[in-house]
Amino acid sequence: MKRLLWFCLLVLASSAVRAVEPSIPGPLIGYTELQTNLPGGRHANVRTMRAVVVSTSGSGGKRIAEELADEPNAWTQFAGWSPDGREAIVSRGWQDPENAKWEEEHKTFRMEPGKWSLDSCLIEMTTGKLANVTAVERVSHYNGGLFFMPIEKRL
Repeated sequence: MKRLLWFCLLVLASSAVRAVEPSIPGPLIGYTELQTNLPGGRHANVRTMRAVVVSTSGSGGKRIAEELADEPNAWTQFAGWSPDGREAIVSRGWQDPENAKWEEEHKTFRMEPGKWSLDSCLIEMTTGKLANVTAVERVSHYNGGLFFMPIEKRL
C-alpha cells in the first residue's frame, strides 16, 4: 500500500511539473487581416491591419500583439516565424493622418520622421512576451526587414 501511495505521489508530482512547462501552440499559420472597402483611401484601410494566428485546421484564430496597435493610426502586421516556431515577427506601423492625406493627393509615399514609423517586434508564442528589438539604440524611424536566417540543414 505504501508503494502505491508513493507511486501515486510521484505520478502527480511529475504531471504537475509537466503542466507548467511551456509548449509551442501549433502548428500555426500567421497572417494579417484588414479591411479593404473603407472610404477615405489607403490609410483608412491600412490602419485596420492586425496580426493573426490560426491553427492549420483553420480553427482557433486569434490576434497577437494587439497592444502594439495602441493608437488609432497604428497597426500590426504578421511578418514571419523563428525557425523553431517559438517566436513570431510582428511589425508595428503608424502614420500621421495628415501625411496619409498628402500621400493620397500626390500618389506617392512620404515616410519621413514624425510622419511615419515602423518597428519590428518578436513575440514569444507560449508566453505572449513582446520585445521591440528595433527600438534598441534607435537610429531610424523605419525599422522593417527583421527575419531569421534559414537553418542550412533544413533547406
